[in-house]
Amino acid sequence: MRPLAALALAAVIGAAPLPVFAKEAPAPVIETTPMPSDMPAVSDVPNVITVPDMPKSGDYTLDKGHANLTFRVNHLSYSYYLGRFNEFDAKLTFDAKNPANSKVTATLTTASVDTNNEVLEGKLKADDWLDAKKFPAITFVSKDVKITSATGGTVTGDLTLHGVTKPVTLDVTLVGYGYNTYSQADTVGFSATGKLNRSDFGITNLVPKVGDEVTFTFDGEFNLIPAAANE
Repeated sequence: MRPLAALALAAVIGAAPLPVFAKEAPAPVIETTPMPSDMPAVSDVPNVITVPDMPKSGDYTLDKGHANLTFRVNHLSYSYYLGRFNEFDAKLTFDAKNPANSKVTATLTTASVDTNNEVLEGKLKADDWLDAKKFPAITFVSKDVKITSATGGTVTGDLTLHGVTKPVTLDVTLVGYGYNTYSQADTVGFSATGKLNRSDFGITNLVPKVGDEVTFTFDGEFNLIPAAANE
């Protein structure tokens, strides 16, 4: 194409109106609702924790198929040894209006201790460790619940281990809740961690070579007992 013709064509295209689909759309109009005149100032709102749609109030039973309880202890300052209890049960009474009034109890079968090592398990069940024959159960009964955030809190209770009862505090996190279509029940799940010194409960064998401090973790789901079953 000759230079003059090209310039003429460019001028025509430049002067032509843009196609309809290329036109810039008008800015959307956003309507706002004015705040009520009697709305309290932020400084006037009480410093309280509110959680909408709390789990339902009532008695809950542990879903044993979706729960685990593990512990960890230092071994000779080289590593940490992990174990678990295979047989345990727990019951929860949840108060949606005042979660701090909620209660939980748990019972562990001492002889169900599992370290994936039969020799070690035999030693732990013996009388110089857990003494499973004399103390067949480990129990926990909550005494005080404190709510620290929308999904967190602490639970302090009496732990009876090796025939000794002492207070232990758990850091608890609410993981989730709602209607479980698999179990066909209202379900709530928690994760909890805590620590204790085994020597406080009379289990002093090999301290301090084997750590005195024991860290334990619970993860589990609880299913709501139908109201009719509670009547």
